[in-house]
Amino acid sequence: MRASKRKITLKNIILFTIRIFRHKYWAFYYCCCAGIPLRGIVHDWSRYSFTEFWTGVRYYTPNKSSYEMETEEKGYSKAFHHHIRKNRHHCEHWTYTDNDGNMVHLCMPYLDTLEMFCNYLAAGKSYNPSGFSYERELEWWESQTERQKNMHPVQRMFLDICFNSLVCEGKIDRYKLKYLYKNILYMYNMGFLNNRPKRIRR
Repeated sequence: MRASKRKITLKNIILFTIRIFRHKYWAFYYCCCAGIPLRGIVHDWSRYSFTEFWTGVRYYTPNKSSYEMETEEKGYSKAFHHHIRKNRHHCEHWTYTDNDGNMVHLCMPYLDTLEMFCNYLAAGKSYNPSGFSYERELEWWESQTERQKNMHPVQRMFLDICFNSLVCEGKIDRYKLKYLYKNILYMYNMGFLNNRPKRIRR
């Protein structure tokens, strides 16, 4: 394991701290829109842990995740591994390898799935505030083929519909979300969830 040549600077400490506050602000905003404000308050507190904070400072880059920068340099990210194990709203938290070496993706509870959706929107606002739009968020989601492979089918369909609904309606309808999740879960349990929904256009 080679040591990073990147140095911790006061400028990066300030910039990374601002990034955390900005992300937490938008996560709280969208969690409130979704009817889960308490999830928004406690969202991503592990960012202030020693492992995540100082890695974030060391690898800080505008408009790009420090986890990605650390992975590009080392081939892995210890901070990201720490983050997903401490935060249930990441699909990787619900993934494990069985005795035969196969990846198993568990179905996430409703509140964790909803917080994951809010987290994606907050990340878009944090990393690209000037270019943020629901249409671009949908395009980003559709480009995340590898990420979607690491999700349970219920989460994939739920997020498909949520991102499409945002483009069509322009807001989060929190009263429909739980009903939507229960129906998708029912469809999966009945064996009907074979095809993903087509993209909804205006």
